[in-house]
Amino acid sequence: MSDPRAGAASMECDQDHDSNNYIGGVKLTALMISISLCMFLVSLDRTIISTAIPSITNEFQSFDDIAWYGSAYMLTGSVMQLPLGTVYQIYAPKYVFLAIVLVFLVGSAVCGGASHSLAVILGRAVQGIGSAGITAGCMIIITETVPLPKRPMYMGILGAVFGVSAIAGPLLGGALTTGASWRWCFLINLPIGAVAMIVIFLVFPDGGKGSGTDEAGQDTAAITTGGAGGNNMRFWEQFQRFNPLGVFFMVPAVVSLVLALEWGGSTYAWKSAQIIVLLILSGMLFVLFGVDQWLEGDRSIIKPRLIADRTVAASALYTAFIGASMMSLIYHLPIWFQAIKGASAVKSGEMNIPLLLSLVIGSMISGILVSKLVGYPSPFMIISSVLMTVGAGLLSTFTVATGHAEWISYQVLFGIGLGLGMQQGATAVQTVVLKADVPSVLSLLFFCQQLGGSIALAIAQNIVSGKLVSGLHASLPGLDTSAIMSAGATQLRSIVPSESLATLLQIYNEAVTTSFYLTAATSAVTFLAAWFVVPRSVLEPTKRKDNRDPREKNRLV
Repeated sequence: MSDPRAGAASMECDQDHDSNNYIGGVKLTALMISISLCMFLVSLDRTIISTAIPSITNEFQSFDDIAWYGSAYMLTGSVMQLPLGTVYQIYAPKYVFLAIVLVFLVGSAVCGGASHSLAVILGRAVQGIGSAGITAGCMIIITETVPLPKRPMYMGILGAVFGVSAIAGPLLGGALTTGASWRWCFLINLPIGAVAMIVIFLVFPDGGKGSGTDEAGQDTAAITTGGAGGNNMRFWEQFQRFNPLGVFFMVPAVVSLVLALEWGGSTYAWKSAQIIVLLILSGMLFVLFGVDQWLEGDRSIIKPRLIADRTVAASALYTAFIGASMMSLIYHLPIWFQAIKGASAVKSGEMNIPLLLSLVIGSMISGILVSKLVGYPSPFMIISSVLMTVGAGLLSTFTVATGHAEWISYQVLFGIGLGLGMQQGATAVQTVVLKADVPSVLSLLFFCQQLGGSIALAIAQNIVSGKLVSGLHASLPGLDTSAIMSAGATQLRSIVPSESLATLLQIYNEAVTTSFYLTAATSAVTFLAAWFVVPRSVLEPTKRKDNRDPREKNRLV
């Protein structure tokens, strides 16, 4: 007997061009601008906090809370990606997305109006929940309104927006903090988000309920509340779709891992009971989570039949490590400019413009070429990996004497590579999965990207801190190490004697550039992952030789 999903796979691709939800013209333009604004805010808030933190800590006297201002956002953003992917499958994407944007704006309002440090942290956590649904939701909206051959171009636009806002975050944050108040780093989200919500409500088709399918092939949209007896059963079926046991295992597993990596070597020694317990707990919970996902099958939040696909697995790995490369670099490159070149927070943001512009160019070029000419995302993933690895390797050669020509050209090389590959994983998976599975797969990819970025950032921060402390103890034992660590990169020259400055800058340079070795390593891993992506064109969705599910041809297991 033939697989009922097989015909669905072929039908989805064959009819991809005449879906009732597809829009064009002014409506599509307005929708793209609106979701791009939402993506801009989400990505901006990942990094804008870096230049607002000094003002926040001064106002609330909350130096000990610094790590939580960033971690609260990243942690909730990571753990909520997968559950919210299921929400998009069950309920109407339009109203799910609007609700998620509202959550993000509520978190922004809490941060902007905070009267104490805890309120900022709680607001950041709420923002993180919203960010998880917005990143995947923007891509899901594109799959609902744009035919497959055109999606890479529009996803390239979102990729450019995501990268630009992440890099521009410190620059805009510095300008707002200096010109107005740190609170405007959050309050600026409210009018922009409100306008985007109104436009999306008006132009995004309702499209009915989510299009996920259960193990029997039943459309989850058909699960509705009914009569007295069946109402509880149907509600329970919907609840089960969220894989509550899997979420129960996954959330503390991720939190424990990220906290262990952030605290290890800084707040606590690596051999301390706290770090060991967190790592063991994380490992055990991840094992339990994996077992639960396997047993739950299609009712899990990471469906085994999807992750068993070669392209999906490779794209997830690729996305995790490209997220790791991006976050570790965009966080530590401004620190290098501030510490070594004496740039202010705003000036260091301006010095990142070569990376920003090249990322935009790379993302737009790859999106247009895949949509209009080449069709295959995998070649761009490979080229991206090569350029990022070489670029990060060159960045690691920075010295105190490095001039404009080097730091501009090396940023451009890495930025073009990052732009070329940033959205190609999301494009590649859409050529091998059913349309009903797209929300789950995209949520998985963004979960990997967020988690990869969080882990890499924690590791990089530990590497830099450890290298800096050991260098200070070895070469400048007379200086107050804790004072230097607390002062930050912009104040180094004001707290050390002039005769020690040259040595201090050398130590700082070696510490920060060590993080670029990590960026080069994670970029190299994307090269390996890219080779396992099955070459499949988005321009020829109907030219399949048979009606078998395309996933069956590319199984890993």
